[in-house]
Amino acid sequence: MAGLLPQALRSVHAQTLPAAEVVVVDDGSTDGTWAVIEEAMADHPGLVRGIRQENRGACAARNAGLRACSGEWVQFLDADDELF
Repeated sequence: MAGLLPQALRSVHAQTLPAAEVVVVDDGSTDGTWAVIEEAMADHPGLVRGIRQENRGACAARNAGLRACSGEWVQFLDADDELF
């Protein structure tokens, strides 16, 4: 998913209504996903937050991300999704 994540994040940043926060959960990947998340955090300090956890599955990853969110509204997006 590391190869797909940058485009998913670009699609978030390209929205006409800017995101208040972007929480990205690395659910035990071994393909360099965490490096992509670190780069996104460096490029967008204060906006992008990363969570790294052992592999527990999609539901656990979403729950971890949801717990880290502070906004009233949440949208889930997987690495292979894009917003238009």
